[in-house]
Amino acid sequence: MLRAAAFLLMVSSPVGAETILHVSPGGSDRSSGTLQAPLATVDGARARLRELRSGGAKGPFVVQLAAGVYPLSKAVEFSPEDGGTADAPVTYRSSGGPAILDGGKVVSGWKTVPGGDWETGLDAVGGADALWVDGRRAIPAREPDGEWGLLPGPPSESEVAPPDGASWRKPWREQALRLPAPEAELLSRLGVEDLAEARLTVIHSWAVSRRRLVGFDAAAGVARMRGKSVMSGNPWKAGQPFILEGVASGLDTPGEWHLSRLGKLRYRPLPGQDPGKVVAVVPVTDRLLRVRGDLASGRRVENLAFEGITFRHAGGGWDERALQAGQAAYSMGAVVEVEAASRVRFDRCAVAHTGLWAFWLGLGCEEVRVTRTRMSDLGGGGVQVGAGPFSQISPETRSWHPRRNEISDCIVTQAGRVNPEAAGILICHAADNLVAHNEIADLHYTGISVGWAWGYHESLSVRNRIESNHIHHVGLSRLMNDLGGIYTLGVSPGTVIRRNHIHHVVSRAALGWGLYADEGSTGILFEENVVRHAKAAGFFQHYGRENILRNNIFHRNGSQQVECSYRPEPHESFLLERNILVWEKGSRALGGPSWDKLVYRASGNLLFAEGDEARVLGRPAAEWLAGRDPGGKVGDPRFVDAAAGDFRLREDSPALALGFRSFDIREAGVRGDPAWRRLAAESAEGRAPGCGY
Repeated sequence: MLRAAAFLLMVSSPVGAETILHVSPGGSDRSSGTLQAPLATVDGARARLRELRSGGAKGPFVVQLAAGVYPLSKAVEFSPEDGGTADAPVTYRSSGGPAILDGGKVVSGWKTVPGGDWETGLDAVGGADALWVDGRRAIPAREPDGEWGLLPGPPSESEVAPPDGASWRKPWREQALRLPAPEAELLSRLGVEDLAEARLTVIHSWAVSRRRLVGFDAAAGVARMRGKSVMSGNPWKAGQPFILEGVASGLDTPGEWHLSRLGKLRYRPLPGQDPGKVVAVVPVTDRLLRVRGDLASGRRVENLAFEGITFRHAGGGWDERALQAGQAAYSMGAVVEVEAASRVRFDRCAVAHTGLWAFWLGLGCEEVRVTRTRMSDLGGGGVQVGAGPFSQISPETRSWHPRRNEISDCIVTQAGRVNPEAAGILICHAADNLVAHNEIADLHYTGISVGWAWGYHESLSVRNRIESNHIHHVGLSRLMNDLGGIYTLGVSPGTVIRRNHIHHVVSRAALGWGLYADEGSTGILFEENVVRHAKAAGFFQHYGRENILRNNIFHRNGSQQVECSYRPEPHESFLLERNILVWEKGSRALGGPSWDKLVYRASGNLLFAEGDEARVLGRPAAEWLAGRDPGGKVGDPRFVDAAAGDFRLREDSPALALGFRSFDIREAGVRGDPAWRRLAAESAEGRAPGCGY
């Protein structure tokens, strides 16, 4: 107590002012925490703050982190004792420049070996599942290089006993897969121990499976692996993309690397790189920060904030369960994990160079905010809210499902670099959340995914608001299928998807949509969105109930502007009201096989075919309007400047007479100072392929 009192005299401020602790990379955790004698680590500051508070220090409390790098070998843990109160919150804040919590270790001792590769040993590395060289994610040695290979056919499967472990492993299967000749020849040169390092990754529509090989028949060219079945639900098929990774003899292209089972790290340099000058980093931990309350006792971490902190270099993402063909990469985990917390904030932070998601807001999160934060070069996605699609809704857990959280004014780019099925933002069984004014670009799968109960089963994802996000350049790798700019799933009453600007959404086949209402999407308002240049359609509803499409602009999307359900049902599927549909020659206004059986209403829509006769479902547009939408019209909407992204309406637009409300979609995306807005634009323009994907 005397020690705490002494510290209190040194660092506390007058009554009502902040109590401040100082931390610096050059400090010592034995110091007092003053500006002149700073602490050295976040963990040391957290422990010292506990001492001060037990000695009677009054808040608010601020831990100021001086600019610099703070190495981490494991995650910093915050529990309920480390939070604050409404009157005395606790804030960890960078001061004088970026404060970087770094889970990486600089690689040294490179030697050039015959052939020009660089090599270093176990003592210099200590194990790694990722490598960054001068800030660029290196590519694990793989075949084929560049474009992915294509499966020649599906595997055969047989049931085998699962390894020791959890029940999720059952039923367990062994797959036998014939490989194309180049990959088979590569494996034929490997010994048994080297073969065990090899990993096969297959992308099958919306899912990714990654398996370690357990055997190879060189004569037949057949690889064997084990895991959950890949032949039910979403099976492996001929023509699906695959790569073979982790094979030393696949190290044949500049920018690739390989770590052997004996700890030898080898890298093939890019032109101009010098082993004595590059900064090469490997991760030594997969998590950097955990904020975790106690679900069992009902105690949350409260009133805790992190401002201006950078989290970088963390591994992970190769977990066996996380890569067993799920959806949206929900089970990977995150660099920053929050559970059982209330009024926790992350503002003006950054997360980069990860193997996992950037943030996960799990069970028990209420009023947690992630704002003005940049997330880039991510193994998984940006922010996941909820425990995952398959989390159980039970009386015990119902009250703990996340609610009233916010993700706003963030930049999420270059996601899915380890698991391509990751979404930019994922909301699973969580209610009353706000996702607004984010920039989401350059990822393989969906931009924002909301819901997570297939069909009409109970879902807790209700009253979520997805507003004013700029989502674009999704699926450009053309590896994934069945994706969307914004994807919804299940019963979601009160959910509003409004004023989002979605464009350049592509996929491997014609299964990429701007707005995608998948199985059971119900009670959702899609309003004042602009969707353009989506490969399949601006809007697609698989099947659902009583959704509303109102005051949207669907402009020059690929095959059609609005696509109907593939499963007609007796109830009303959606209302199509006061929308503008513009299509080019070769495209259509409406598409899909079931419009004649679909129960829907249309009212006050404006249709315009550029350079062609306006026809709808094989009939002249005027004829279709007379039968289905007598209040609608055919005509040029007269946008201010669609080519420049200005979809406001001129005063003489015929849409205004139909009751269409003009809006400025240029307001979508991040808000804030000009520098932040420029960074969002530059992040999107600098679309990097990441880990060869």
